[in-house]
Amino acid sequence: RVFSSLDSFSLSHSGTPIKHRLGVPECDEENESKLENTLQDIIQENFHTLARQTNIQVQEIKKTPQRYSSRRASPRHIIVRFTRVEMKEKMLQAARVKGQITHKRKPIKLTADLSAETLQARREWGPIFNILKEKNFQPRISYSAKLSFISKGKI
Repeated sequence: RVFSSLDSFSLSHSGTPIKHRLGVPECDEENESKLENTLQDIIQENFHTLARQTNIQVQEIKKTPQRYSSRRASPRHIIVRFTRVEMKEKMLQAARVKGQITHKRKPIKLTADLSAETLQARREWGPIFNILKEKNFQPRISYSAKLSFISKGKI
């Protein structure tokens, strides 16, 4: 886990981070203000109306640790924690509608960063999910850790 806090970062609690991935350029001595500027650039480039409509407040922003050689600059994930979960949900919804998100005309990906508790809850649905799949119920594990399936044409 990147953060430790009382809210445990499950998707139903406020403060859930969004992870910005792939293609965000690496800079020497990148500090929090530069990361916030990068986030603002992404928002202005992709979510014009959202930026004008709401006040986007970031609680915490940081990059993940480097995995490979420190001599070679490779893109790392940026984890953003908003003060309000509604902002995160609006950004993810706008990203789904738009399709492709870019930063300086290079494609990047936005994903919700799920907590360890949410991932564990999804894993616990595994055996039930497999049984429903074998019986052709078309099961799905959706937002957070909810299981749904189709029975006689109804969800």
